[in-house]
Amino acid sequence: YLWLTFIVSTVLFSFTSNNTPEAKKKAAQESSVSAKKASSRKVKKQKQAAKQSSIDAKKASSSSRKKAAKASSIKANKDEKKLEKKTRAKNIKRNFVAYKADLAKLPTKTKNAITHAYYSKTSGGSVIVINDEVLNASDSAVRSTVHNAWKIGQNVFNNNSPLPDSVNYLVTVQDEGGDQLAHTSMFGSFKYDGQ
Repeated sequence: YLWLTFIVSTVLFSFTSNNTPEAKKKAAQESSVSAKKASSRKVKKQKQAAKQSSIDAKKASSSSRKKAAKASSIKANKDEKKLEKKTRAKNIKRNFVAYKADLAKLPTKTKNAITHAYYSKTSGGSVIVINDEVLNASDSAVRSTVHNAWKIGQNVFNNNSPLPDSVNYLVTVQDEGGDQLAHTSMFGSFKYDGQ
């Protein structure tokens, strides 16, 4: 059992360290940059259209020129805000799909040390179920393994943020019988519930 616990802890630790929040944040920033560039291009086109309408307005009276420029500016701002809102909503939806997919992949990635992982609508967080064979080790080894499983759940949440408002950072670690071994405290830290 000690050997099995060592292997499971090593696998969980290597998975935790390979999926750093920094790598996911960098990917999210690159995605954000491309969205901003697309938004910037659209805003430039809108500004060019505003300039053209401003030139046309100069031919009209002074008061009509002011009204046209103001209307064009308001429209450009509204369009930019709509695009930002739409892009953010699309990213959040995509992140949620990736979040659930990453949880589903955990059993394979941890060589079945985690037997099941999923998003719980009831708690709004994730549930990580660890293999009961791990529980036959010493108390400190079990606690370490449970803590590593909890950290993996936290990393999956952090790596896929921002997420919908219905999804929170809470992670619950259970055994295969459904007994709670650990959870996220009110302050966001690891809380061991084992004996």
